[in-house]
Amino acid sequence: ADRPTIETALKRLEARGMRAAVIVRVFGREDSFRSTIEKLLGMDLENREPGSHAHHGGHTGHGGHMMMGGGPIHTPLLVTSTGGLGDHPLFAEGLLARAREVSTDPASETVILVAHGVGNDDVNDYWLTLLDNLAAQIRVLGGDEFRAIEVATWREDWPDKRDEWVERVRAMVETAQADGGRALVVPARTNSGGPEDEFLEGLEYALADGFAPHPLFTRWVDAQIRDGMAILTDRETAAVAHREHSDY
Repeated sequence: ADRPTIETALKRLEARGMRAAVIVRVFGREDSFRSTIEKLLGMDLENREPGSHAHHGGHTGHGGHMMMGGGPIHTPLLVTSTGGLGDHPLFAEGLLARAREVSTDPASETVILVAHGVGNDDVNDYWLTLLDNLAAQIRVLGGDEFRAIEVATWREDWPDKRDEWVERVRAMVETAQADGGRALVVPARTNSGGPEDEFLEGLEYALADGFAPHPLFTRWVDAQIRDGMAILTDRETAAVAHREHSDY
């Protein structure tokens, strides 16, 4: 959600003769950086329907000023934003694939889905709900072959919250080792690079990769782009209908 990066990308699209752009928010939650992107797109947040943060997709400006630190971005493009991994089915399928990559004996293994987490307790609880939804989908997809599936967040950027959760995950790993068992730690994040090795130092566990790069991640991105295209098409259709009605 970096203004110079987005501005550069839009300018490149303009130079290539594009008329529209879909900005895909590749973050863990659907509301992560959503307001930042929507402000960049010149959206009227005051008029957004209550609870809309829980849904992907967005409205956008057409040839408007994109505001953020550093001033407006002037663009003639019709732009929208979609994304947030949330509990998307392809994300669940990808996490199951990652667990199976490091699995050797599913019946004796516990999968531990661990996400970044946040400082706000309510938002962190929402993140845990998403992880529970992902775990439920994983079981339906065949993940019930594992002994158990646990979920947690690190809350890694908030020291006053982090220590408790590090201890919780360490306890999950130790419990998974009971009766000859094994812990499979799966980062529920876009890519690998979480703090697992630091926070779980001294414990035995298998660490899986994150969602990307993976063919299922590519399919997820494609689905977000198609959602954005549908939003843009609806906007154009509505604009044409409005013009025709005004002419009448």
